[in-house]
Amino acid sequence: VEEGAPSPPPPPQSAFGGVTTKVAIKPTFSKCFTWFGLFVGMLSLVDFIADVLRFLNWKTFGTIAMAMNALLGVVFLPIWLLCLASQLPEATMRYEREERRAAILLNGRRDDEVAALKGEGEFS
Repeated sequence: VEEGAPSPPPPPQSAFGGVTTKVAIKPTFSKCFTWFGLFVGMLSLVDFIADVLRFLNWKTFGTIAMAMNALLGVVFLPIWLLCLASQLPEATMRYEREERRAAILLNGRRDDEVAALKGEGEFS
């Protein structure tokens, strides 16, 4: 560029629209399970706060804490554990497959062994 000459305008952002570095990865656990876990966590927080506030008003917050303990311990946490148990085998297989793939890449194995672990292998 010559001195005093105006610099060329930057390329439009649409020129880079086809270039991306994002890799689509299927989540390990379902979105519903994640939201349910957040819901149970929030209820646990309310239960903890009610337990602490029992020192201010025993009768009112004691009743709230007992109701929250019953709901969490009898209904919500067992459901959450059953959902976790149903999704855990697939998550374990996925983790182990990725660990084997990483070990093969670190050890410098052949490309055909790596290709067998990319999802077309025995666990797909």
